[in-house]
Amino acid sequence: MVKLEVRHRKEERAREKAFALLEALRAEAEEGEVLGPAPAPVPRVKGHYVFHLLLRGSTERLARLLGLLDRRQFRLDPDPFHFVGLLED
Repeated sequence: MVKLEVRHRKEERAREKAFALLEALRAEAEEGEVLGPAPAPVPRVKGHYVFHLLLRGSTERLARLLGLLDRRQFRLDPDPFHFVGLLED
């Protein structure tokens, strides 16, 4: 699992960037591989609004999905351990 993070000073622009990532993944991603986008648990940090997407899959699958994206548009967290509790019910 990896976390993609987008941020911008304007909330609507951050949301648009997050949904643009989702749209870029939509053609290739299978059901359940992409979670989000959603506002971060702390939605505003240092004047920036933050949105997250989570990608789930094997290392090879994640590499393929990430290859579809412009890496300048997001920050990548390859070990989003603090999200584990959010995914459990």
